[in-house]
Order: sequence, then C-alpha cells, then structure tokens
Amino acid sequence: MYASSIHGESMSEQTRWTSIRVPVELRDLIRDVSEKEGKAYWRVLVEAMSFYVTLKRKPYKKGELDVLEKASWYIAKALMSIGIFKENPTEENYRRLERTLNQIKERLGVNVDYILRVARTYLMVQDREGRIELNMSAKILVFDIIYNKILKTVP
Repeated sequence: MYASSIHGESMSEQTRWTSIRVPVELRDLIRDVSEKEGKAYWRVLVEAMSFYVTLKRKPYKKGELDVLEKASWYIAKALMSIGIFKENPTEENYRRLERTLNQIKERLGVNVDYILRVARTYLMVQDREGRIELNMSAKILVFDIIYNKILKTVP
C-alpha cells in the first residue's frame, strides 16, 4: 500500500483490501470512533497507527517534552502526592509533598506556597474543613499549572 493512498481521503482502485482478526472489544471501539467522527474504519485505523508511529519515534529526553506533556506530568505528580498526604497526613508524607511541590515551583515557576501552608495546617489539625481547603488548593494548583504552562504560551 502506498503512503499517498493511506493519507488520501479515499482509497484508489490499486488498493488491495484484507481483513484482520481483532478482539470484539477493539472492533466495537473502532466502530464507536468511526460513528462519532464520521470516518470509515480504515481511516480510524490509519490515524491511530500514524499517531502510534509518531509517538514511538519521538525522543523522550526531558528537554524535549512538549508543554502539554510536561504540565500533565506535574499535575498528576502533584495530585498523587496531595492524595497520599490527605489519606495519611504524616510528617514523612508532608516532606514528600513538599519536595514534589518545590520541584514544581523550581521547574515550572508556579507558586506553591499557599498549598504548603494549607498542608502544614492540615498536618496539625486533621478535620473536614482542612480536607476541603486542601482540595481547593489542589484545584488552584492545577489551574496555575495549566495557566502558566499552557495558556500563557498560546499567542
């Protein structure tokens, strides 16, 4: 199959067709995407494979991570640390949270002082209000990371 025929809007008469065996769940997923996007099954598969090949070729050096990948990683890392601390508010978990948040501060330039204050208070008094405040601080942190790393970079 020629690349031009794969990336074109329709397949030419030169294209040879075949079938492949896939699990029913995968077929159903392809069908759902096909219906939602109004594309033929083969088009869905071509786009998925193109994405896969691009992803596999991409180098994974820290300096080459795109903005969205980097922001997503630090959001996930922060929220996991906050969740662990909330479930088990010990001095050790506070130090781990502090280390993670300081990485975010240094690497992304995002202010994390407010969430550290809230976490320190929650460490001393573990009550419902403290959990709510910690949740709100986590939400603000996510917003700050998105705003500073993604929205500020859009022209």
